[in-house]
Amino acid sequence: FSLWWAVFATVVYLVLFYDLSIDRVALTAIGMQHQAYLLQIAALLIYAIGAILLLMAGGNVTALMTIMALGIVIALIWAKRLWAGQSFAPSSTALGNPAYRADLLKQLFGRQGLGYLAYGGIVLTMQADVLFLGWLGGAEVAAEYVVLWKAAEVAVLMLWRISEALIPDLIRS
Repeated sequence: FSLWWAVFATVVYLVLFYDLSIDRVALTAIGMQHQAYLLQIAALLIYAIGAILLLMAGGNVTALMTIMALGIVIALIWAKRLWAGQSFAPSSTALGNPAYRADLLKQLFGRQGLGYLAYGGIVLTMQADVLFLGWLGGAEVAAEYVVLWKAAEVAVLMLWRISEALIPDLIRS
């Protein structure tokens, strides 16, 4: 029973995350990339603080996914406030039209959603190493692996993203 609520909370989180992605891309397009990154950082900080408090209180996976979705909701509210002072805003375009966003969600849960489902499967297989280590060697072995290897993997990804972060500036040049 709890697993189904965790899956539901994850789906809600993903839908909200894709909605926030619209705002992040639009902010980047108008030269406010720092604000877009701040939105993402705020959502992660809210999740981190909430996760620590929830885990200390004995929370479960469903509670963690719910707090993750809450972080995105707060970032979405912040994004809407950012757009209030702009002449161009997703709310003034097709992206801000509720019917258009409903159509996007219909596509997400329709045939096009199968592609996202396949992508999710690929992402899960990318994380399967930790799952297998945890299954075979226990939580301590998996934790040691994550601390040693995943930290290096994150460092490589961050270095990779530096050039991606410069793309808007290069396009404007």
